[in-house]
Formats: sequence, C-alpha cells, structure tokens
Amino acid sequence: MYSLWVARYRTVDDWDRDLGDPFFDHPFEGSGHELERAFFEHNLGLVMLAAGEKLPPDVSNHGGVLHDAEEAAMDQCAAGAGYPGVQVYDVAPDVVAQYERDYGLTLEMFLDLRHECGKYAATYPTLDPAYRDELLAKRRAHYMAFVRDWMAANPDQVVPIEYHEGANTPYADRYSDS
Repeated sequence: MYSLWVARYRTVDDWDRDLGDPFFDHPFEGSGHELERAFFEHNLGLVMLAAGEKLPPDVSNHGGVLHDAEEAAMDQCAAGAGYPGVQVYDVAPDVVAQYERDYGLTLEMFLDLRHECGKYAATYPTLDPAYRDELLAKRRAHYMAFVRDWMAANPDQVVPIEYHEGANTPYADRYSDS
C-alpha cells in the first residue's frame, strides 16, 4: 500500500538509496553467488508485483477496505495538521503546485507531511484493530501463497541466502567470472 512506502521513505530517492534493485543498479557486478541472489531477488520482486495485482478486493491496493482506510487516515492526518482537503497521496505536480498556492505548502513541506501521514496511516487507525489484523493476515497469506507457489513451480530457480555446495546456479550462463 502507498502509505507503507511513504511511512518508511520520504522520497523515491530515499527508497532507491536504501533498497534499490541490485539487478538493475549493478548488473553483472559481484561474483557467483551474489549475482545468483540478485537475479533471484529480482524475480521474486516481479512475483510480488504480480501478487499485488491479484489481491482479493477487500485487501487490494486499488480499492477495498484497507485502501479506503489508508486514504481516510491520510486525509485525517492532513486535516489534523491544518491542511483539510490536501490529499497527501496525490503527488501530481499540478496538484502539489495548487496546494502551495492554496495553503502555502511547499514541495518540501508536502513531502514531510506525506511522510508523517504515511506513518500514521500505516497503522490503519480508522479500522477496528481485530478487523485490521484479520485483513492484514489475509494480505500476508496471499503474498506468501504466491511466493510459495512460484518457488514450488520453479525449484531450479530458487537460490539460497547463503552459498553451499550444490546450491542452484540458474543464472550462471548470464555472467562471466572474468
């Protein structure tokens, strides 16, 4: 969900510095097992993206109970900070420029507000805690099932965290050890 991303990272650059994607950021750097893990983790990232597109409606990233609760909490937070009507999840440049004209909310202030509201919204304060936990458990189970199914269907693609003799090397033909 969007607030979970902005709860941890204020900007995309912050996310890139912390996580990034070794497959795209440093292709073919490193040695044997490091490259195997980078390719594997990249593939798992793609599996997770696909899983996100197939979420059950009530826990979907594109609507449903969790999505609505997240946006409601972000709106509540922005209003509580003195910016009623500011949708901190809308970062279109023309919208942010309008917020500056209407509220004096500069881009830096907007990013700070979005970050703080994201941290607040990530707790889903507008939902009953038991119901929230039930929905989050459903979401986790969905992602875990996707990963498990992919790994079961592609055991030859699975690369362990730590190298050991006999570990899969499905991507070895994609790099050279020169």
